[in-house]
Amino acid sequence: MVLDSPYRSVLLPILNYIDQMEKQQDGAYMTIILPEFIPAKWWQHLLHNQTALLIKGALLFRRGKVAISIPYHLDQ
Repeated sequence: MVLDSPYRSVLLPILNYIDQMEKQQDGAYMTIILPEFIPAKWWQHLLHNQTALLIKGALLFRRGKVAISIPYHLDQ
């Protein structure tokens, strides 16, 4: 599914979608899978994964939501 995201906003469309799914499946657990880039150099980490961290923080205190990070190692 592709979510429209005006002004490159990622967090609000995802949270709205999660709220819609929660209304359909009342009381069910929901798993959110987040890809995370693992860069080759330590300083490159500052440029990546900020969005995943923001989404995890927004879901931290929501009951029934499980956020899973899947690492993807970059070679360069």
